[in-house]
Amino acid sequence: MKKKTALKRRKISKVAKPSKHKDNELVGKLSLRQLARRLHDGPIQAVAALAMQADIANRLLKRDPTAAAAELTKLEELARRTTRELRHLQFTLRPQSLESAGLAVALGDLAAHDNELYGDAVNIEIEQGADARLNDPQKEYLFHIAADAISNARKYGLATKIEVGLRQLSNETTLEIRDNGIGFDLKKEGNNNDGDLGLGLDLMKLRTRLMGGRLKIETQTGLGTVVRVSVPVK
Repeated sequence: MKKKTALKRRKISKVAKPSKHKDNELVGKLSLRQLARRLHDGPIQAVAALAMQADIANRLLKRDPTAAAAELTKLEELARRTTRELRHLQFTLRPQSLESAGLAVALGDLAAHDNELYGDAVNIEIEQGADARLNDPQKEYLFHIAADAISNARKYGLATKIEVGLRQLSNETTLEIRDNGIGFDLKKEGNNNDGDLGLGLDLMKLRTRLMGGRLKIETQTGLGTVVRVSVPVK
């Protein structure tokens, strides 16, 4: 009887491991799809616009130098903004401060990057030592959940105020992102795997599951959204 029980336990443990491995693979695949979509919707279109404005300025150089100068000014402004967008994207993909200084500092840097690019909408409130008991994978997953939630709030929720909080409660750490945007239909977007918002929601669920945590999203069309993730810590 003991042998059968032991055998059964070994089988269960073997089944559990591929599930986590599968989730990790899926996070990788969805992250690449998300990156491709964001490159297409942002920097790639901006570079196309740069080429178009450069062509317009070139055509105007001889017959209307004043108009050409105005186009070159627009070209410079767009080039600078595109550079900021690419730097922001690079930071969200691999934030150096997350590795060197921890989650609290990385979230502050994320807010600074976002506010510089899109306006002062993101405010960070972190309880002292709230990230001290998180392991490296948890810090990485929570950072990306925060980045996706902020992006969704700004891009789809049209939020003008986004509050990001991190706190320690007993044996778990909780990340909360709250915005004053227009909200969205959670059921509809949760089933939309092709859209950027749907991809972001799927990634939040997968990353939370990999941490053994709990994800709660409160939203309604016309109202704001609250994303709350709680993860166990030792």
